Amino acid sequence: MNIVVADFGYGDVKYIVSDREFKTTKKGKFPNAVAKASKFLNKSNYTQDNLITYNGKKFLVGEEAALHSPLTTRSFSYLKKYSPLLLIKLMIMEGIDKIDALVTGLALSDFDRKDEYEKALSAFSFDGRAVEIPKVLILPQGYGIYLDFVSKKGKIPGVLVIDIGYNTVDVGYINKEGKFDVSYSKAYENEGIVKIVEGLAEYIREEIHRLPIPEPIIKQALVDRKIEISGEEYNLSDVIDELSEDYAEYLFGKIEADYKTIMGLSKFVIVAGGGARFVRNYLEDMGNIFIPEEPEFANVRGYYQAMKG
Repeated sequence: MNIVVADFGYGDVKYIVSDREFKTTKKGKFPNAVAKASKFLNKSNYTQDNLITYNGKKFLVGEEAALHSPLTTRSFSYLKKYSPLLLIKLMIMEGIDKIDALVTGLALSDFDRKDEYEKALSAFSFDGRAVEIPKVLILPQGYGIYLDFVSKKGKIPGVLVIDIGYNTVDVGYINKEGKFDVSYSKAYENEGIVKIVEGLAEYIREEIHRLPIPEPIIKQALVDRKIEISGEEYNLSDVIDELSEDYAEYLFGKIEADYKTIMGLSKFVIVAGGGARFVRNYLEDMGNIFIPEEPEFANVRGYYQAMKG
């Protein structure tokens, strides 16, 4: 498989891999977690086979990194530096030796730096081998969601896209000409589902155990709706539902303040990204809302359509 479509995000890496004829595809995801392997790490729950040598240092990536004080994942500098490492993890997981083309996205707040990002992803090395990717296409975060929508509903102009990611919430408007209108687009930094994760971490710390828990473990607890601490399992469903409702009210109050007229005039307001799962139940009274199936994969499905096109 030589085509890779990836949404590196700040929470999970979502991806689709395909052959050059677009006949065979496979999708998956893994945590966007990177930890340096050092003498201070507890080596009891990982082996040397899990280590990746990158830029002269050894790293754990993905699920293996979650328990080992992973690096912070909320800045462009992190993505620029470690997206190649995340891509390496993807290559290892899927047994990919060579990539002919890569498609990914970048948040609107960082999109003016896409040339830097493209350069970082075009050539890198790991474990003593060099990787060069001849074609790298970077699209605005959220535009993949619209392309995914078009593949299902047809080309409908006048659509607002709300991409609820882990760290950022990107809002993009597809105008009557069917183009991404930058003047009506906006990125809300630090307003993604990290808000729910922070609230859940506070609840666990105050109500269950004061033990410091790595952020990737809290993220997984949010997905599983439970957490096990000291051999005891705790159900988190009620607190997650409450946090999700508060978050939906907060976020859409903020977006409506900026986009109330456009939201009313848009034929559809597409809500996708990993955060869409947590607000779905609280948007039922908004008639023009469209939430795709598996909303966390909407961007990569759309990026894949872009590559095919």
